[in-house]
Amino acid sequence: MIEFCVFGDPRGKGRPRFKGHAYTDSKTRAYERMIQGAFLQSGESMFPEKVPVGVEVECYFRIPTSYSKRRKGLCRGNLELPLKKPDGDNILKVRIWEVKP
Repeated sequence: MIEFCVFGDPRGKGRPRFKGHAYTDSKTRAYERMIQGAFLQSGESMFPEKVPVGVEVECYFRIPTSYSKRRKGLCRGNLELPLKKPDGDNILKVRIWEVKP
């Protein structure tokens, strides 16, 4: 199993932007480079093509400051999860695409 950690707030894969041609916004590009760097620092090489892999991602979000004391307490007790962007699908997209061959 390969494990690596990316510090900072989790981001999802941004939608492509268009200005004559498609491009990735600078925040998404910087986050993708951060993931690649963390993966390469783990000492692992890219995966061979056409080899099935399993992925497990853990993300930790800050409790929104707008939450009431009651809701913050529920979040700290893992009884309520903060509902905010990015969703799981976009988080997986940005991570999987950056360690593929």
